[in-house]
Amino acid sequence: MRTSAVMRRCLLSCVAVVVLTLGLGLPSVSIAPAAPAAAAEASQFNPGLLVSDENFYDGAAMSQAAVQAFLDTQNRCGQRSNCVAALRGDTPTMEPVKLCV
Repeated sequence: MRTSAVMRRCLLSCVAVVVLTLGLGLPSVSIAPAAPAAAAEASQFNPGLLVSDENFYDGAAMSQAAVQAFLDTQNRCGQRSNCVAALRGDTPTMEPVKLCV
């Protein structure tokens, strides 16, 4: 019986060596690196086009909460008078015109 136990250990050792040898080859598979970011083409920049008409008039593009969350993250000037967040203005009451109804 002693001989069969030694042979079993020898067989298990050989199997372990084979498994470890094959297993060590698996981590060498490399993952392709991400493509580098490309800079924006400055000649294509239009400072007068902040948002397209299609997105501007899409009432379902963002919810009120999403718009407010965006504005909150962009408010870097606090409550200074030159900041949009602090801007207050009165508008006169006007009769509706055909284009506004």
